[in-house]
Amino acid sequence: MDQTPVHAGHESATVPADRLATLLTVVVLASLVLAAFAPVLANGFVNFDDHQNFKNNPHLLDPVWAQLRWAWSTFWVGAYQPLFWMLVGLEFRLFGLNPLGFHIVSLVLHAAVVTTLYFVIVALLNRAGPDHTPAGRRARRLGAAVAAALFAIHPLRVEPVAWATCQNYLMCSLFALLAVLAYCRAHPVGQAERPGWRAATLGLYVASLLAHATSLGLPVVLLALDYVPLRRITDGPSARRAVREKWPFVLAALVFTALGFAAKQSAHSLTGIAGLDPTARLAVAGYGTWFYLVKTALPWGLHVYYLIPPWVGLAAPTFLLATLGVLALTLAAVACRKYWPGLLAAWVSYLAILGPNSGLVAFSNQVAADRYSYLAMMGLFAAAGGLLSRVVQSRPRVVLVLAAPVLLMLGAATRAQCRTWRDAETLWSRTLALGSPANAVAHYNYAVVLSARGQHAAAVGHLEQAVRHQPRDAGLWFTLGAELFWVGRVAEAIERYQQALRIDPDYIDARLNLAQALAADGKPGAAIVQYRTVLRRHPNEALCRLRLGVLLATQERFAEARDQLVEAVRLEPGSADAHLALGRVLAELGRLDQAARHLDEAVRLRPDSADAHFALGLVLADLGRRHEAASHFHAVLRLRPGHPAARQELARTLP
Repeated sequence: MDQTPVHAGHESATVPADRLATLLTVVVLASLVLAAFAPVLANGFVNFDDHQNFKNNPHLLDPVWAQLRWAWSTFWVGAYQPLFWMLVGLEFRLFGLNPLGFHIVSLVLHAAVVTTLYFVIVALLNRAGPDHTPAGRRARRLGAAVAAALFAIHPLRVEPVAWATCQNYLMCSLFALLAVLAYCRAHPVGQAERPGWRAATLGLYVASLLAHATSLGLPVVLLALDYVPLRRITDGPSARRAVREKWPFVLAALVFTALGFAAKQSAHSLTGIAGLDPTARLAVAGYGTWFYLVKTALPWGLHVYYLIPPWVGLAAPTFLLATLGVLALTLAAVACRKYWPGLLAAWVSYLAILGPNSGLVAFSNQVAADRYSYLAMMGLFAAAGGLLSRVVQSRPRVVLVLAAPVLLMLGAATRAQCRTWRDAETLWSRTLALGSPANAVAHYNYAVVLSARGQHAAAVGHLEQAVRHQPRDAGLWFTLGAELFWVGRVAEAIERYQQALRIDPDYIDARLNLAQALAADGKPGAAIVQYRTVLRRHPNEALCRLRLGVLLATQERFAEARDQLVEAVRLEPGSADAHLALGRVLAELGRLDQAARHLDEAVRLRPDSADAHFALGLVLADLGRRHEAASHFHAVLRLRPGHPAARQELARTLP
């Protein structure tokens, strides 16, 4: 009789203590995330989808409602992810194109994921653990906290946190974890099922898919949870019932799988692995599945693009050993199911989440990517949390003593890895240093960086490496041609453009640049043929008409040039270059009033154009409007002080 009030009082006293411990744990986890990932706040955007998603995304300038319509209807960059685009739109309105704001949001999202993972692990361990004493609860909380901390600051997490484009993975993972929490609440121990929480689970699952399709395998994860720790699957009938219950989740997965394939096809992204036979794809899947386990234990040599090698297959030792390793771990998890059922559930969850990105489906020519492990590894860390909680009950100090140096090493490695995302040059130079020398993607992106810095000769070297290893990519040949043209190797540029057109005869930019190079090489007739070839297929190509008109004008074929330039202005009335070229041609034809109107429009559109001011000044002088002409010659000298012709014309114009 004496024990009852003591027990009740003890329980009531532990509630505030539990809450305080939970609050402190959340603060510690968030602090670890900030300490480990703080270097990302100094990083910028990188030329690996960031520019396409943010800097060169015209839809971010749309009004709010137009942007929302676009977000829910677009397959931009080969993905259907409307919640992500809504987040990007909000960030753009808050921060503009300041990468600091985007990185702050990524840090907040990762911290939210980590703390939610902690609550998920605690919920699962509470359902699995037989010990419901205060000591047992403390052991589970500590085990879960250590596991969440290890997940949080592991270097494999850097890519999804440091790469602004990967916010979709963070959002998807957060909603998926919340779905698991809701599912646990939907099936309380010894009580009837709660339909509201089941509906919330489905809603959160759909939300995760609307952020990114990484969570497609979550229905399998829920089935694994039905097995353990929820213990809803105990025999055949209960298993069949649990499977039938998942039909709304399976339906959602099928819908988003279809959307994913449609998005990839719209972006022509089904490449690389698409050409492999089923055995080779199995080898790729085995390699990737093993890869993340190895990199979790030995997180060195991480970079952004692990290129699929040319020698893929189960006959290759690396792929064979990895696949056998995955098979051995699967058999071990099955064999240990009676003693450690949570391991089997975690392993099944890992395989289910990783499946769509494992290489079995042809989405890229990457054999692995750090971001693919973000959501997939959470189940294994939850299993590790269960193991740690058992150790904590008997040797709590041992866990803390061993965890501290591991966390310090992981945190230091993560901080260093964050700095490799500082800018595109650092990112791709590291990839070339650590990855395959045959990585055409890395060579191309590094060449883009060099070209932007004016180092065109160095860019040519990397692009030559890229086309050597990926000779069927018309875009690589085109870019190489452009860089060769920049450095004055015009004949070689022509050859590269022609190679791009042999691969893709309808490559408009390649044909336009080929025409430009032919003209520069003293072959205007051949250049005109190329321009007219484009216009036969694409008569509304304004840039083609502009360039053709300018070239015809240099051949003194002014009437033909006028016709082309009139069309160029009609197609693109906001083009200062088109108005300038048309104005010059009209002046040559003696139509000075019309020329003045177009040149005045060119100056209005581009007031810092010395060429437009000079051309307008000449026409105004011929029209006798000397004071107006003088003002434009003055403008030329302000913009280009060393312009001798402007000084001469100004001297003639002034009384």
